[in-house]
Amino acid sequence: GILEVTAEDQQSKQKSEIQITNEKGRLSQVDIERMLAEAEQYKGEDAIGRGDMIAKEELKTFASRTRKALEEIDASKIRERDRELLERKLTELGEWLEKGAFKAGKEEFEAKQKELEAAMAAIMMRINQGPDFWEQQIAVHEGEKTIAQGGFLLECGIDIRDLIEEPQ
Repeated sequence: GILEVTAEDQQSKQKSEIQITNEKGRLSQVDIERMLAEAEQYKGEDAIGRGDMIAKEELKTFASRTRKALEEIDASKIRERDRELLERKLTELGEWLEKGAFKAGKEEFEAKQKELEAAMAAIMMRINQGPDFWEQQIAVHEGEKTIAQGGFLLECGIDIRDLIEEPQ
């Protein structure tokens, strides 16, 4: 026969077989062999197409979850520029998916997802760490000046002379 298929019900263990044969000369043996060869030839392309489709759907799902998470973040915990950055990335991604994604492959979808993941991860780190170290201000001791006042201290209290390496 052309094709033999066996199926078994996992619960009842009932087994059934079917054999497809070339009846009434519908297809010649040459036609059958050509069709099998074509199926084998395009098998790799089908797998690539499936990988592209899966990567695209994973990207869409991640973007949707990111948008939902962004909406749920308390406005007092996220900097406005971070929110705007992520919203811009999501908008650009949506436009790309509508216009240019039909040409894209798995690698491009994965790269776009990693870019979005990195942006979201950076924002979540800032939210979970609290105030940015460099934005914190300290009390300046008497006799010391900040850079703005002509001294050597950053607003966070670090003396810039400590950041400069000594020449060797």
